[in-house]
Amino acid sequence: MIRLIEIEPLENGGHRNQTSSNDNLCIDGWAVLSPEIELPDSFPFVEIMVEGGVVTSIIGGVAPAPPAPEISNTELMLEMLADHEERLCLIELGV
Repeated sequence: MIRLIEIEPLENGGHRNQTSSNDNLCIDGWAVLSPEIELPDSFPFVEIMVEGGVVTSIIGGVAPAPPAPEISNTELMLEMLADHEERLCLIELGV
């Protein structure tokens, strides 16, 4: 079983990777990731050096921050109602 890694990183800095049972597999734009190379915790967000279709070194990178969760319509409405209630209270207090 061999692991392949795409040589060019994705927009977010990660590398697509896959395993194959075909030991003679060669795909343009992909390199063989030797089992001797230790994968950093940040994998697949790494920098790689490739020679002859084989990864010769791998350096840990930084995984991007996860996207902010989308707020639901209900949560948005509750926030707007709370803000409106606060403004009414301030008006009643004459502030």
